[in-house]
Amino acid sequence: MLRLFIGLTFEGGYSRRLCHLMEGVEGVHWQPQDNLHLTLRFLGDVSPADAEDLDAELARITAPAFDLTLQGVGWFGIGERVQNLHAVSRPDPILDGLKRQVDRACQRAGFPPEGRKFKPHVTLARSRAVRLEAAQPWLAENGDLRLAMGDVEAFHMISSHPSGAGRAYRVESSYPLTQMWA
Repeated sequence: MLRLFIGLTFEGGYSRRLCHLMEGVEGVHWQPQDNLHLTLRFLGDVSPADAEDLDAELARITAPAFDLTLQGVGWFGIGERVQNLHAVSRPDPILDGLKRQVDRACQRAGFPPEGRKFKPHVTLARSRAVRLEAAQPWLAENGDLRLAMGDVEAFHMISSHPSGAGRAYRVESSYPLTQMWA
């Protein structure tokens, strides 16, 4: 079994810029720079045969390349308990269209529909016990974030593996987006 998700990755210079945000909240686990990504669809444990079927469907997607900009920060959690601190993607119709195509490809490959609403973000930290009040200063300080992440020229099927520092990610397949300029 492979633990898979479909997502966007960033070149080193762009992900390094996000690392400057990754301080100032005690008790969270900041993500390694190599793990920074934007998830389009989480699939979980997938058999190699199902991964091959999905790969064929994802390869059929045609969508334009686009510029990704992060705008603001946020958090997910339960009640007042923070589980995730993240940078939020600026609304982008091309990103939303790519997400819809990825979802359709997943369904054609036999995966159930996504149950959660798409809230494009880049996870910067994870936590189990941090209270919202401890993260409030960080959220306020970084609320006006505006960070151009560069051209998104491909999306990827990415596998997640246990490692000594949490999880390590490996790109299994890449799917180029159409260059609208030449």
